[in-house]
Amino acid sequence: MNMSYLDRLKEEGVDIGLNTIIVECEGQRRIFDMADMYEFSTDGTEVTYFDGEAKLTAAIVALSTGQNAKIGMALGHGEEMPGRLQELLVSNGYDIGGLILNEDIPAEINTLLILAPAGDYSEEELAVLDKYLARGGALAVFMDPSAVGLDNLESFLAEWQVVFNDDIVYDAAGNIESNPANVIGYYTEHDITEYFATHQYYTVAPDCRAIEGDFTGYQGDKTIGTVLVTADTAYGRDRTSGVTDVKKTDADSPGPFLLAMTSSAGTDNGKTAKIFAMGSKRVYSDSMLEKASIGNERFIAQVISWCGQESGTAVSIPPKQVGAEDISVSTGMAYAFGALFVVILPLALVLIGVRIHLKRRHL
Repeated sequence: MNMSYLDRLKEEGVDIGLNTIIVECEGQRRIFDMADMYEFSTDGTEVTYFDGEAKLTAAIVALSTGQNAKIGMALGHGEEMPGRLQELLVSNGYDIGGLILNEDIPAEINTLLILAPAGDYSEEELAVLDKYLARGGALAVFMDPSAVGLDNLESFLAEWQVVFNDDIVYDAAGNIESNPANVIGYYTEHDITEYFATHQYYTVAPDCRAIEGDFTGYQGDKTIGTVLVTADTAYGRDRTSGVTDVKKTDADSPGPFLLAMTSSAGTDNGKTAKIFAMGSKRVYSDSMLEKASIGNERFIAQVISWCGQESGTAVSIPPKQVGAEDISVSTGMAYAFGALFVVILPLALVLIGVRIHLKRRHL
């Protein structure tokens, strides 16, 4: 233990206690208590998540680079950021600020979140976004499938080959909680999904609007990537149909569907402009991010990291659940397990018993 260092901290008025953690670089420091490394239940009596890895890594990156990664959130169209999403971003070392798009987006904003706008963007606001992308910015766009009248924003996204259709996606087999709207997404090969090659979690895309096309590669000057798709068992229903029963009908469109994609292009300053797009706002809701047995929190962390990769300050380490984890089982798997344990195994035991009985009768 370096006592002279501790004495110097005390002279500077730094409060050092048992289990204090200090990260320091070139005179700048971050100080954490042990309690900062964990997240607790609402009543504060139970440790729920270990968040120390993300916080310490973010502190090291921020101090060594001299800056935190900065994320902007577009405001003025009914956007809202759930508490759990904000906690995830802050714990990964991001500074978050709301932005009204009436002037140029600050240079330090490396990712702009567009979180389920209820109202359309003006031509002036889209010009701000255009200028931001032209200098190598990144957008993470999540659409509310119930929002209508977003013609300007959707036309802007279409210029980047991001085209949403009017289908809401359901899957009677590939879902969780026996709810066909809670569709399980399947990962395609992409930088965003590399994490899941070695971490077996699936991402749930609730109430998700489908994206046109199944392309990967170049579309004009844009590089297109698919990120999440559905299984063949999925079906799509026109969001204007007025049908509330989620059971599949003959009028529904057959799957599979594209749920999330990226579009990127080189800029004149040698950087890369990026757009991530998805037609679900519940994918980042508190209820989905708090489920440790699915991959939504990890998925959002990877999306934000991909958007800000060029800044060199992005960190994407989701909190780790403390104790036993719940296991989410898709409806299809639940039926399969039910058939196995209720029908197949009992029937196999009966057949084995009959065979043994007949064999003994012939002895």
